[in-house]
Amino acid sequence: NQMSATSAPTLQLIQADSTFNPRLASFMKANGFNAAGRSYSVVSIIGGQSTGKSTLLNNLFGTDFATMDAASGRKQTTKGIWVGKADGMDVLVLDVEGTDGREAWEDNKTFENRTALFSLALTDVLMMNIWEKEVGRFSAANIPLLKTIFEALLKLFEGGQHRDAKVLLLFVARDCEGLTPPESLRKTITDDLNRVWNEIGKPEKFAETPLLDFFDVEVAPLPHYRYQTDQWMEEVKNMQHRFSRSSRADYVFTNRKGKSVPAEGFAEFAEQLWTAIENDDDLDLPSQRKMLASFRCQAISKTCMDRFTVHHMRQLQSPLDLPGAVTEAQVSSLCAAWSSSAAQAFNSVLELFSDGTAGYDTDVREEAQSRLEHELGAEFSNITATHAQSVRRHFLSMFQEAVDSIDTSPKALSEFADKLTRLQISWNSSLQELLTILCPACATLDVQDQTSQFEEEMLMSTSVMREKFALRLVDSAKDGMRERLGATTVQLLSQGPSDMWGQLRENCSEEVEKAVATLKGSFISLDGRGISDETKQVFITLAREILLARTRERVNNSEFQDRLFAKFDGRFNKGRARAWLSWDNVEKEFSKAQACAQEYLSLFDCDEAESSCGQAVMSADERKALEDIADKRFREEFSWAQQRKNDNSSRTVWLVTGWGLAILLGADNFVWLLQRPMLLLLVIVLAVAAAVVYFQRKTGSAMAILSIVAAPLAETLQSFADTIDAKPKPARTSSSSSTSSSSRKSKKE
Repeated sequence: NQMSATSAPTLQLIQADSTFNPRLASFMKANGFNAAGRSYSVVSIIGGQSTGKSTLLNNLFGTDFATMDAASGRKQTTKGIWVGKADGMDVLVLDVEGTDGREAWEDNKTFENRTALFSLALTDVLMMNIWEKEVGRFSAANIPLLKTIFEALLKLFEGGQHRDAKVLLLFVARDCEGLTPPESLRKTITDDLNRVWNEIGKPEKFAETPLLDFFDVEVAPLPHYRYQTDQWMEEVKNMQHRFSRSSRADYVFTNRKGKSVPAEGFAEFAEQLWTAIENDDDLDLPSQRKMLASFRCQAISKTCMDRFTVHHMRQLQSPLDLPGAVTEAQVSSLCAAWSSSAAQAFNSVLELFSDGTAGYDTDVREEAQSRLEHELGAEFSNITATHAQSVRRHFLSMFQEAVDSIDTSPKALSEFADKLTRLQISWNSSLQELLTILCPACATLDVQDQTSQFEEEMLMSTSVMREKFALRLVDSAKDGMRERLGATTVQLLSQGPSDMWGQLRENCSEEVEKAVATLKGSFISLDGRGISDETKQVFITLAREILLARTRERVNNSEFQDRLFAKFDGRFNKGRARAWLSWDNVEKEFSKAQACAQEYLSLFDCDEAESSCGQAVMSADERKALEDIADKRFREEFSWAQQRKNDNSSRTVWLVTGWGLAILLGADNFVWLLQRPMLLLLVIVLAVAAAVVYFQRKTGSAMAILSIVAAPLAETLQSFADTIDAKPKPARTSSSSSTSSSSRKSKKE
């Protein structure tokens, strides 16, 4: 009896000082009770001191409780409550300290009552060890003790239902002589118990409840142990069969199997019960059982969660093999496989909890299972949400690939927005289906929230695509604007009309409005937003940039110098190879042409040019350089014109002289002059002198000189001619006369 709890056949459960032995749990585990679940029984025995209780138990159940040594004197042997295991049966045997012992006298009554109540509350069969001759007596038959424990027992059940099964009160009548039939003994005992039951104060709910609703009453007579040992042993063996053989009609555990407290929780329940009895608390046995069930369910629930963490969580948290899934069907297969694994893990944990809590209070068990399911559900929901985010991100990349495959050429503008919208609706619906497949029944997932996030992500993704497409449209419109506006600008810059900048600004405004109108319709088709003021300002700025660039190109190009010279040449030479004659005023024409060129140059260096282009077209240094280059060319052209004028003046003298003589003299006289070299030479000298005087600007015009010289020259020539005519002439033929007459006629004419 002094051996360790894990190997001793018996254990002192309640010590004499009312201390509960905490080693009961290890004792029961060492004796195989934990595997019994709820299929175990408890048998206890109470009775007077030294009445052979321990001896009866040892022979009945094969236990090893200490027994009295009569040779050393009759004294208390069992102190407190001892516990042992029945040989070959899942029966826990309680040997309770004997009552009415001389060692304790009146001071031990309270302890006796507590141990008796404790035994009755735990036991399925309460054996009352009495002498046959004491049946019908009040104190000797332990009737006062039964009265006390009956009252206390009713308090144990006051807060709940009756216990799981009725307790069998088995009165073992010792040293029976065989004269009184067992039925007569049973009737006497039952009558005494009913009288006590009716006299005790019962709770209101049990006021009309009869004794036999709580207890079954039986009597087992035994012969004298010392004088009829063989018969005693035979009756004990027969009684043992009533405990061990369930096939017997008088099997004592009929309807008493299936404890409300599983064997693994019995030690805790017993300790709680003893503490409550010892403290004289308001005892409520169902509440005690619920308390135990709550404690055990919490412990088992924690064990289940730990098992889930160790054996399932890491595997469930492993990332899905999404990179290898390139189609929606493959992603769906991965989601379905994970959901199935999650459901299996969840069910295995619940099955473990169900097996571990079998036999505890149903309400407490269900409540604890609900809490476990909620806790597990939270874990599964978190893991599911993590995988849902991964699926959503992977699905977004697949969506982006689908978007990238859309034709983004300007020709596809009309279908681009519709295709994007259809893709968004289709992929969002597909993701919703996938997340529904992914989420197991044990978890919760806000699919709507996930799809809403996915929709926002798709909008962000497509907004980038729309923005790129819009930029392409803008770039295309810019290219068209550069081409058209550049051409018209170059044309106007070449022409250089007086209202050039007004026309250029008008062209810029028209091109900007045209581009904005085109883009506005395109943007509405693209995203329904139309064109922004910022985009419009971009085209206004671009128009100015084009105007400035083309103007600067024009100014800084050598062609501008040619154009500037062309403006000068158009006024100076009339746009052709001008024959500068002696009467042309080269200086005056040069000044006018130079002013025309300056006027054209000033078009590019004025306030209107700066306001139209946004900044100055040319600097002062650039203009000075252009003017220097142009002036050099203009001076060269002026020199050339002067040379042409001089050259043309000499030829004019000869022509005028020749034609003048021919006109003045007529054909005959001109021929006549040609026949007189000296006279002809004089005429030529006079003509040359007149020309020289003219070109030297010593006199008036050449025509004045000719008029001065021509008059005396004509008189001289006429007098000379008359002298010649006065001489005698030879006879002429008719033909000669005719010719001469014709010549004169011509002369007169």
